[in-house]
Amino acid sequence: AAAAYLSFPEEGGVSLKRNYLEIISAIGDQLDAGQSCEALMGFLDDPKLRSSVKLFEFVSRDTPDHQDVNQACMRVLALLEEDPLSRADVEAQVQDERGNS
Repeated sequence: AAAAYLSFPEEGGVSLKRNYLEIISAIGDQLDAGQSCEALMGFLDDPKLRSSVKLFEFVSRDTPDHQDVNQACMRVLALLEEDPLSRADVEAQVQDERGNS
């Protein structure tokens, strides 16, 4: 779904990829200025942001058209002191979801 989001065709002057990139870049700027993730997002949404950035970094990693998103996500992950997802992390998550459905 995240890869489809980034590849969704621009319509009516709206680009989902560009919107995500603007938001994640603004978050990076705020983190770089010393704001905490919790102060920006609230304690309930802090883990959601971290998860989202990891997901979008992973799906944009090997896609030449999305390197701008990947670089922005890598910047935010570094500021959050988070590691990107490994392929093994993603495969384990997929297996867990298949086992629970």
